[in-house]
Amino acid sequence: MRSMRLLVFVLVIAVSACTSEPTPAPTNTAPPTSEAPPEVTAPPDSSGVLATTAAENQVVITPVPVGTVSIADNSGTPNFTPAPLDFTTVVYARYGGITGERTIVRLFSDGRLVIDDAEYQVTPAEVESIRAALDRIQFYDIRGTFSGPAVQPDAYQYSIGVSGSRGALTITMQEGYIPPELQGIIDTFNQFVTNVQQGS
Repeated sequence: MRSMRLLVFVLVIAVSACTSEPTPAPTNTAPPTSEAPPEVTAPPDSSGVLATTAAENQVVITPVPVGTVSIADNSGTPNFTPAPLDFTTVVYARYGGITGERTIVRLFSDGRLVIDDAEYQVTPAEVESIRAALDRIQFYDIRGTFSGPAVQPDAYQYSIGVSGSRGALTITMQEGYIPPELQGIIDTFNQFVTNVQQGS
């Protein structure tokens, strides 16, 4: 009986050995290496992309005519809040004309006024009148061309430069190309200078 059990045990082991499958050998799953380096392409030229995009969207860009004021549109700027114009200095220059005269006016926020080489002191109300005039026309946001291709004989040339918390900006103008908005500022300065000189 013991030999019978031994025989059955041996047969079970033999059958198990025959039916078991061999463990498969591990396979290499890494992707095959390529000898050629990846293709490197230069980024597209931005001007070409803009031109292509404009053509595809049929965007027409019309330049502002010479002598016309365009005001920068900041409505799309996040958190943009227009602040009143302030300045530390305003420099107004007029030169040319038949006599070739030259006048340079420097107005400081503290009321000091220098006309050519003569120094004056103006009131806070007079300083505010200039500041308010510049603020009304949104001086820092003005865009445009206010000079012709060539200087006309005997024509006056003007420039207004403002330095303040928004930086420094100078606008140059030539008689015959000055829009009404800027002509009003020129008239204001001319009258301002006349009043100061007559009152001294």
